[in-house]
Amino acid sequence: MKTYSLKTVVTFFFVVVAMSVASSPLTAQWLHYRNDQLPRTPDGKPNLTAPAPRAADGKPDLSGIWDIEHNRPCPKEGCPDMPVGQEFFNIGWSLKGGLPYQP
Repeated sequence: MKTYSLKTVVTFFFVVVAMSVASSPLTAQWLHYRNDQLPRTPDGKPNLTAPAPRAADGKPDLSGIWDIEHNRPCPKEGCPDMPVGQEFFNIGWSLKGGLPYQP
């Protein structure tokens, strides 16, 4: 059985305590507050079928977080960075017959 010096044990203990203390504020990032601007159903759950909010000019306000369509598999080695969709390489990939190029 391997024995450890007192200095090693104390250092390990302080590292574990420091990591525990440092990670506890991370849970404070997710506050449990009610967003009054979010449309809700009568039972209080978010209404995911509600129409999009409108901007000042009356058009839908589509600002927010967007994600790509995951239609391109990663290579065998894995995705080294952010995955990209087929349209990144060929913008007319999803259009039947391709892009309507004109001479």
